[in-house]
Amino acid sequence: MSESLLFRRLLIESLCSTPINKWGFFYPFDTAVWRLIEQARPGALGALNASFDSEPVFRGKGAKWFCEQLGNDAEYLNKEEEFMYWLVEKLPQSAQVRGFPQPSELPDFNDRRLQSIVSTVLNCVDQALEQGII
Repeated sequence: MSESLLFRRLLIESLCSTPINKWGFFYPFDTAVWRLIEQARPGALGALNASFDSEPVFRGKGAKWFCEQLGNDAEYLNKEEEFMYWLVEKLPQSAQVRGFPQPSELPDFNDRRLQSIVSTVLNCVDQALEQGII
């Protein structure tokens, strides 16, 4: 499976299993990205250990890098923000009322957009691994 298809699957799972009222700070996007990193670069981060109360909290191996470095990377943030605002605009009212979307209610994701996000994420991970940051 290509990394962009993997990310698509992880993103759909994350979006559909996270209540919309916990989508602040793009939480489901970030949890999908964490899982992508762990599957595409095994051992770079530990198993996902995250929660959301008033804001997301990521714990464990790589959490500091994930939040402080990747989470503040301008290219990553721009792509994440663009994607999530586009997505929220496309969600049907039924998902809003229910509190979470069904997979069939999600709009068709643009493959180039997903590949661009994956490339940005994995480039950041590879640089951090080379530098011994994570």
